[in-house]
Amino acid sequence: MKDWSWHFSQLSVGAKHLEDKLSVIVKNSSPNASPVQLSVGAKHLEDKLSVIVKNSSPNASPVQLSVGAKHLEDKLSVIVKNSSPNASPVQLSVGAKHLEDKLSVIAKNSSPNASPVQLSVVTNDK
Repeated sequence: MKDWSWHFSQLSVGAKHLEDKLSVIVKNSSPNASPVQLSVGAKHLEDKLSVIVKNSSPNASPVQLSVGAKHLEDKLSVIVKNSSPNASPVQLSVGAKHLEDKLSVIAKNSSPNASPVQLSVVTNDK
C-alpha cells in the first residue's frame, strides 16, 4: 500500500491557503455583500485552485482530490455563513457545490507531469 500522507499534506496546505484567501475576501467585503460579489470571490478562488491543482502531484488520485474538494466545500460553507449575514443558505450552498464540482473536474484533468514541489510553490503565491 502506497503511503499517501505526504500528498495529503500538500493538498491540505493548498486547501488551507485557499481557506485563508477566502476568509480575507469575505471579511473585507461589505456586511451587505451580494451573492454576485461572493461569486466573484469564489471565481477568483476557483482560478487559483485551477492553477494549484493542475500543478499538483502526479501521484494524487482523483479520489484523494475529491476528498480535498469536499473538505474545501465544508470550510467554505462555514466561513461564508459566518461572514455574510445577508446571503441565504441556499445561495451559499449553490456556490459551495459549484466550487466543489469545478474542483472535481479540474482535479480529474490535472497534469500528470507536474512535480509535487510545484503545488507548494503555487500555494505560496499571493
